[in-house]
Amino acid sequence: MNDRSDFKTERKELLDRLWSFYDLKVLALAEKHGVLAALFAEPRTAASLAGACKITERGARTLLVCLTALGLVTREGDVFSVTQRARDHFDPGSPTSLLSSVEWAHTQFEALSRIDEALQRDVVVWDGFGHYIKGE
Repeated sequence: MNDRSDFKTERKELLDRLWSFYDLKVLALAEKHGVLAALFAEPRTAASLAGACKITERGARTLLVCLTALGLVTREGDVFSVTQRARDHFDPGSPTSLLSSVEWAHTQFEALSRIDEALQRDVVVWDGFGHYIKGE
């Protein structure tokens, strides 16, 4: 075992980055289907949210569990509401909204899922990589 005092901190930071794709995917899907927007309008049950967002109730419950884990939604009985954290960072009307960052990061995430194709077939999987590659 490594005796460096910063080893545990480094390891936690790396693990947080390794698993952050879950959070990004949840946020991107919540935005795509208007889940947070529907909850900003009013607290809802999973069934009501499913109807408002035109998704399955099971899918709504799945996203609600994930959004609760992120601290963006709370549950009281069968009713889900957004937290102040969600209002501060994911309300489209907020000057501090991170929604454009979620969209941008998700675009990169989707391109990175095709990086093996770029490695093996010499194809461009996302034009945004170009400025990082010398000679392009």
